[in-house]
Amino acid sequence: MGFRVGIIDDNELWRTSLRNSLQERGLDVTICSERVDTFLEQVRADPPDVVIVDLRMPPSLTDQGIRVAEQLREEFPDLGIIIMSGYEEDLRHHYVRRAARQIPHGPLGFLYKDRVTPVSLYADICRVAQGRSVVDADIAVDVVESLRKQQAGASAFSEIELRILNLMVAGWTNKSISTEIRLSIPAIERHVSEIFRKLIPDGTDPGSERNKRVLAVVAWLNRTSRPADD
Repeated sequence: MGFRVGIIDDNELWRTSLRNSLQERGLDVTICSERVDTFLEQVRADPPDVVIVDLRMPPSLTDQGIRVAEQLREEFPDLGIIIMSGYEEDLRHHYVRRAARQIPHGPLGFLYKDRVTPVSLYADICRVAQGRSVVDADIAVDVVESLRKQQAGASAFSEIELRILNLMVAGWTNKSISTEIRLSIPAIERHVSEIFRKLIPDGTDPGSERNKRVLAVVAWLNRTSRPADD
């Protein structure tokens, strides 16, 4: 799939390597920048399908990537956004939850640089370009386990629903979940419908199945987040 991708990262070696890897797999890297102002101008002039944003960038070297993502979401509601970090703790703790709260709509991903491979990143970019959310699998497992232990809301879900939620947070489709946990697709669909019922408030009309999935994942992350020291 020839999706168009924009990259912003202040590390030249990582940025160039990432661009070359994606281009080798047939993706069209239309923007590859180290400066926020230049990157935003280029996105506005010719929006790609997905942008890959480094979390820690100048001048703050803390949460600049989230601020860029927030601005892009306001201007481009359907733009696919993947936030990446080289610091595992950034994603495992408050930054990922903060971003989920502050960017609640649209396709969004959180990935750890040292754990992605060219193949997995290509697949995640395609998922986000198609309107899904993706989260590093290890982080997804941690989120679900910590939620079960720390949040009373987790008790509303059965064991199988929690397994499915884990995979939904990681961006898996119903078909992939069916293969992974060896249940039929209709059975998975019934469990997913029950998850939607429990996570999406009554009276909310998210529209498409895709939107329901995104809303459910975001609601789950928000419900299970711990207070952040921002």
